[in-house]
Amino acid sequence: MPLEIGGRIEGEDSTFSVAITREYTLRDVIEGFADLIVPGFKLQVPDPWNDLLSIALTPATMSINGTRIGFNVMPEWSVAGILDITDLGLWFDTDTHDVEAVLGGTLLGQPFADIKWDPVEQPTPPIETEDGKTFELAYLALGQHQEFKTDKPETMDAVMAALMKEPDLVFSADSGWLFGTRFSALDTLAMDLVFWDNQMYGMVVHLTGDRAASLAGLRFEILYRKISETLGVYHADLELPTVLRHLEMGAISATLPAVTVDIYTDGSFLIDLGFPDEMDFSRSFAVEVFPFVGFGGFYFGKLPEAATPSLPAVPDGARFDPIIAVGVGLSVGVGKTIEMGALSAGATVTLVGILEGLFAPYIDESNTQAGLYYHASGQVALVGHIYGAVNFGIIKAQVDILAYASMTLVLEAHQPSHVVLEAAVFVKLQVKVLFVTLDFSFEAKIREAFVIGAPSTPPWALPDTATRPLTMGMMTAVGYTPTYYAIEAATVVEKPVPITLKFAPQVTVGQDDAGSPVVDLVNMIFVDMPGGDADDATGFEAIFVACFEWASQIIAGDTDTLVPADLRRLQDQLGMFYQEPTPEQRLTPEKVLTFWKTNFEYHLEPWPPKDAPGSPAAALTVFPMNPEHKLIVSGPEGEIYRVDFADHKMCSPGYQEWIGQFFDDVRSHDEEPLLAAAPDGEPLAALLLVDYFRTVMKIAIGDALSSFDSFPFDGQGETVAASIA
Repeated sequence: MPLEIGGRIEGEDSTFSVAITREYTLRDVIEGFADLIVPGFKLQVPDPWNDLLSIALTPATMSINGTRIGFNVMPEWSVAGILDITDLGLWFDTDTHDVEAVLGGTLLGQPFADIKWDPVEQPTPPIETEDGKTFELAYLALGQHQEFKTDKPETMDAVMAALMKEPDLVFSADSGWLFGTRFSALDTLAMDLVFWDNQMYGMVVHLTGDRAASLAGLRFEILYRKISETLGVYHADLELPTVLRHLEMGAISATLPAVTVDIYTDGSFLIDLGFPDEMDFSRSFAVEVFPFVGFGGFYFGKLPEAATPSLPAVPDGARFDPIIAVGVGLSVGVGKTIEMGALSAGATVTLVGILEGLFAPYIDESNTQAGLYYHASGQVALVGHIYGAVNFGIIKAQVDILAYASMTLVLEAHQPSHVVLEAAVFVKLQVKVLFVTLDFSFEAKIREAFVIGAPSTPPWALPDTATRPLTMGMMTAVGYTPTYYAIEAATVVEKPVPITLKFAPQVTVGQDDAGSPVVDLVNMIFVDMPGGDADDATGFEAIFVACFEWASQIIAGDTDTLVPADLRRLQDQLGMFYQEPTPEQRLTPEKVLTFWKTNFEYHLEPWPPKDAPGSPAAALTVFPMNPEHKLIVSGPEGEIYRVDFADHKMCSPGYQEWIGQFFDDVRSHDEEPLLAAAPDGEPLAALLLVDYFRTVMKIAIGDALSSFDSFPFDGQGETVAASIA
């Protein structure tokens, strides 16, 4: 088709415009210009680029005004029948390199003024008509031949979350076009759309706000995703509107559960009626009869083998069929709240039980049932929560105490049984006097895991293996020959991490030489910890992660691999308290100071700061005094007091040995060695510094061991250290 264009100069600013008024596609434009040089030229490209050339470009205008170059099209695009786009333009300034996008059209039939923004630096602004109707585009993605590097998300929320946070995508020749978007209209309708050719197709519709009337709270999701070349699954999720989900029947109120249905292309299915995934009962069935409240949910289904990767491998020709999955979760609690003037408080006690199971008869090569595979887990937890607050105007205080105890039992066919006992308490206290806020927190957790029984040979064992590989918990039970690690300071960061320490002397009661009470000041240093108003990572979190990385290097060096038995060995070694066999295996002040100065760049400031009224509330935890510090204080009459922490409160080797023996034996002692000055002793500040980092490292190792115990890792006995941190 011959390309016909026309141009004109108009306006006082001498804008030159080139207009394409006939109906052309991108192919027509390219072939039209090429025809001027090679008459009869026809563009031949493979799919899917051939489809891209079919995009309509007319009517369109290209304009030049001084240093500004613009391209404008007038399409007739409609988004879900809500937004109609009739004008779309893009301007570029050759001097400033600024980019400006222009969008015009109608929203629900009402025209809106052209909106303009910088698409490079700014998000798409909301569209608003004269009568206040709005449209907001939160996310838009377009791509081709890509797929997730890891497993595909299984819900629309997970898909959109993965796409919107710098998605980890890799090239895939089997994947087609990708289109994903999230938008909202009228503060009522929120919608997610995903079209990922040959991978997944999905939509979420969510209604909220007053305009939705009785449909407010309705949420519907449907998603198809490809599992394998021969298997796919249709996933649907429904939450009823709030007025329909909550039912009032006199003294009894009930809440209907959310419903999730998975239908596989081979006829398998899974139905979920409010099962509390990760103990979240917000989607569960609920019944309330004051003062009791109960929640519950369950799921059941028949699953295909390809969608159940946790099943053990079987010989060729054998299979598990049918594969039945069931789960039940219940929560029953009682609570009471009180309001008495300046005092408000409450207490709740909740009993939670979760039971899940997978059951699959084993069909051998002769098509005969030869066994039953099962994997069942049960958890029971008792949770107590006490909270209170008092407000006297200039003095405010609040306390929050949470405690729980739980037991988890895991049973698996032909495998040992795993039992985990856990208890924890969390205490948080906040006191505010005028503009000064003090936060105090405490938490303690104990966890014990053990194994009952031994593995046996299952009927589905492969010819070259008698049993499945040992799990991490089983390897830990077997253990290794005890050895001790040499401890040296390590560099665990690319560049020193900046940390601000806060110097805040605390008032306490002491005694003078005559035994009379006197006011003492204790020189203390604090570091910020999670729990304050600030959103940035805290200094204690940086110290915690660095200590675990240090422990990882002590154990694994440059191999970056760990097993639980090694972690426990180092944890036991750190708990010997100065009883290590050799100096190379001991954590010393010199090693800790080298580690501290190599990995951190710290600044010491007084607390609270002078601008305390405008400062955010801070959550602080204790940090040890650096023995290299010196304190100089001027007295009321000009006298000077000096404290050199390098030789302040020297501790003799006998005291250190006694401390180690005390914690090792956990028994009473008739005599306590004095903190006596000794030429070969250590200052108290140095010992506290070592014990601080020793304790943090032990806690970090304990958290890593909990991570190992919490997940059923199979096999090789290795995991990447960085993933634990």
